[in-house]
Amino acid sequence: MSEEQLIHCSFCGRSEMECKRIISGPNDVSICSDCVLACASMLIDTESAESDSEKASEQDEDEE
Repeated sequence: MSEEQLIHCSFCGRSEMECKRIISGPNDVSICSDCVLACASMLIDTESAESDSEKASEQDEDEE
């Protein structure tokens, strides 16, 4: 398979030969498993930070 025929991750640019797994979506958009894990980690970190912020806000309200 030539380099032009390989599917590439739209996020990091690696080819399907360099990735464990690649998921293809509509309009020639693809994402590799490593980028999925990185995105999931960012979302979890964001959710955790937002949750901590909400808890702190609730504690401030309880103290008033």
